[in-house]
Amino acid sequence: NDPGNIFLVDLIKIFQGPFILNECFLKKHPCPNIKRCILRKKITRIEEYVLKKLKGITVSCLLKGD
Repeated sequence: NDPGNIFLVDLIKIFQGPFILNECFLKKHPCPNIKRCILRKKITRIEEYVLKKLKGITVSCLLKGD
């Protein structure tokens, strides 16, 4: 495979599973506060930002030091 076509987000999924920051800290499923949880909303935004960045990084970028 071409290192320019292998994305960091895919490697993370292979070695650790899905990239998830936004799990309930209380471990209550289903969470009764999911729709109004302020922390969940903030962490969701951070998770989306990090995923977007990871999707733009290839193995080729890492090897070049970009």
